[in-house]
Amino acid sequence: LLRSPEEQRLLAALPPYRGTEALALAELLRREGNDRHLVAVVLSQARLRAAAEERLTPWAGLLLLTDDGAQQATRPAVARHRAARFAAAGVRSVVDLGCGVGVDALALAESGLAVRAVERDPATAERARANAEALGLADRLIVTTGEAVDADLADVDAVFADPARRVAGRRVREPERWSPPLSWVL
Repeated sequence: LLRSPEEQRLLAALPPYRGTEALALAELLRREGNDRHLVAVVLSQARLRAAAEERLTPWAGLLLLTDDGAQQATRPAVARHRAARFAAAGVRSVVDLGCGVGVDALALAESGLAVRAVERDPATAERARANAEALGLADRLIVTTGEAVDADLADVDAVFADPARRVAGRRVREPERWSPPLSWVL
């Protein structure tokens, strides 16, 4: 998941992603001695970051993303606005149910709140942890793997939930198929 310093250096050293040049770049990276699986992962991450650049600026170049995360993640400006509202209301601790790659949780932590984030997909949860580390927020943001509906809501001042409304890149229009379901959130 691109956590080692070597993997991070390789990702950071890539030129701006262009789909028309990806194959040639992959061949070059493999000729330089990089593992083919690592090259595929690094180029996939570069593709996701490029696709999310407008949506996730200023964090797009720092975050580890998933396909769904790149499509669904809240814009940082919106996440920061929400976080400021929590802080202004006197909230000190919050749980983010279904954090995805963690943009809302990051903004909440950035605003000074103690954040517990819950994500059901282990690989996505690991990306959220890496994103907290990348932004220097790991001391305020703890990510756990599990179902939002099973999360421990004790000892927090507030709950944040923005249900996932996509499955395998496709929009889910029925609120009861969201994760978590809208009726449970309400």
